[in-house]
Amino acid sequence: MKRRYLNVIAGALLFCLPVLLLGTETADRYAHGLDAYQNSQYALAIQEFESVLAANWEAPELYYNLGNAYYREGAVAGAVWAFEQCLRLDPGHSDAAYNLELANVKVVDRINMPDPPLILHIYRLIKQWLTPRGWIFLFLSILLLFSITFASRKIFDLPWVIHFNWIFVPGLILVLLIGIDAISNRYSISEGIIYTPVAQAYSAPDEYATKLFEVHAGLKIQIVGSTTDWYEIELLDGNTGWIPAVGLRLLTH
Repeated sequence: MKRRYLNVIAGALLFCLPVLLLGTETADRYAHGLDAYQNSQYALAIQEFESVLAANWEAPELYYNLGNAYYREGAVAGAVWAFEQCLRLDPGHSDAAYNLELANVKVVDRINMPDPPLILHIYRLIKQWLTPRGWIFLFLSILLLFSITFASRKIFDLPWVIHFNWIFVPGLILVLLIGIDAISNRYSISEGIIYTPVAQAYSAPDEYATKLFEVHAGLKIQIVGSTTDWYEIELLDGNTGWIPAVGLRLLTH
């Protein structure tokens, strides 16, 4: 398991101000979780980190530490879920991406899909470079620069600025298109992690329906339908079925 030597310091710095705003109890729980992890008390660390999440606070380092604690405890599903959540908040978190790959190796049902074409692979890497909010911020930043240069050309009568001004146009269009795609994927596709050792998939949301297949802890699936107590899931290979809601932990947006 890849170690981050400054993990405790970085986590403390990232949490210092915002956690204190939530109250001393939450700050203490996070600190206790870090101490427990460093002392190899992984179950206690998980308990403390989960309590911070229950207090409606989240951050990449919290999920990263939680994922490491789950992994050390041998809970593959928890590790996959936490690392996935970390990457949703910080797509560039290389340690979380690396540890997610390690955790996925232990997933029984992992499906090795063929490598996509190089262009598609590059596009996916670019799209995952920022969160949806990041793409919105980047678009607005470029739009602001475009507006400033455009206004400068009009106010100060600088004709040469128009050549510099239109450099921003392709960037605006490209960022807009990628951003729309990234936002659409994030908020239109619901996903989750199988959280029980074995989850039976049925042909309908009824335990007396036909059994179709089994999925195991740690598998990431797409949710295509739901009822009060059931989720209709779809696997990467196209298989679909209904599983009880208690067997799945949702990935939040």
